[in-house]
Parts: sequence; structure tokens; C-alpha cells
Amino acid sequence: MREEVDPDGQLMKTFIKLSSTIEASLPEEIGVEFLLRDINDSNKSPIHKLLNQKLTSVKALSQRLTEIKTYLQNVIMKRISPNPQIINNIQEIFNFLPNFETEEIIKSLSVQTNNDYLILYLSWMIRSIISLHKLLNNKIMIKEEEKKIIEKKNETKEEVKEKNEEIKK
Repeated sequence: MREEVDPDGQLMKTFIKLSSTIEASLPEEIGVEFLLRDINDSNKSPIHKLLNQKLTSVKALSQRLTEIKTYLQNVIMKRISPNPQIINNIQEIFNFLPNFETEEIIKSLSVQTNNDYLILYLSWMIRSIISLHKLLNNKIMIKEEEKKIIEKKNETKEEVKEKNEEIKK
């Protein structure tokens, strides 16, 4: 993570992208592409649903805040008379808002966010490594089976040679 100071003097924290490469043989690459196909299909993932729900919630919140803003502007311009019940509800909303300006909360939120992203990154890496390990085990098993087949063919060829030699005698 890199910390930078923006033109306004605010401290900004950004993630640094680490480049990594994994080389594999052709069958392994095909297997990994097959596994990644499921990951790229975002219409079926629970993460996609969760993000859609959050997006809908943020849009609804934005719409409500716009309505509050319009109401308050109309009250200030004296286009409408203030309703004490509405003003009281708006005041309660602002009283319930947490104070995110304290350094302790900012630090704890950034630590929590970093931890969440670290867990997400590590889980994808572990999942990829396990998939690659399964591919390697499969490749080893196929080679062993091929060796057994070749050995059986060699044994049968030797048996045929022995029978031919017995017949010639």
C-alpha cells in the first residue's frame, strides 16, 4: 500500500499492483482457463448479487438525500413553509450519523479494509494453487498410466516372441 498526499493536503492510501506470472504447460493452461471461465461469469456469483444490492441501496440513498436537499432549499428560498416534523426527522438523521473524522476511526476502517482485501486476495491465490496442484497430480497420474500401458505392450511383445521361438523349435 502506498500513501500519497493529494493537492488538497489529504493523505490518500492506494494499493500497489504487484505483477506476478505463473507458467504452465499447455494442458495446465487449458485447465486453468476452464476454471477461470467460472470466475468471469459474474452473473452467477454471489458477489455480483451483493454488489447489485449495494448499488441499489446507494442509488436509493442518493435519491433520498436529493429529496432532502430539494426540500431544504425550498424552505430556505421560502417557497414552502417548514414542517417541524420533517425538520425534526432530518435533525435526528444527522444526529445518528457517525463521526468519521476522528483519526482512530479512519485508521481502524483502513485496517479493516486492508484485511478484507488481503483475505480476498489470499483466498483466490489459494484456490488457484489448489487447482494447479490438482492439474499436476492429474498429469502425473496420466503419465503413470501411460507407462503401465507401454510396459504391458512390451510384456505382450516378449510373450509373443517367446511363443514364436517355441513354435520354431
